[in-house]
Amino acid sequence: MDLSDEIMNLILELVSDYMFSRYPDVSNDVPYELYDKDTAVAKINFAKKIFSLLSEQIKLIDETNGE
Repeated sequence: MDLSDEIMNLILELVSDYMFSRYPDVSNDVPYELYDKDTAVAKINFAKKIFSLLSEQIKLIDETNGE
């Protein structure tokens, strides 16, 4: 399955967050201090949008395959 540019852009928005949370020494800051409520909500919305778009793609594949 090819990922759309929209999905890839959303994923790229979250990659650095993964790196900071998984490898805290990547940053000179304490990971939890890098985020406020608005930032956290925005990141959660990026993740929800990714799941939504992927679900749509999976449904299309299932319909194409007659399932």
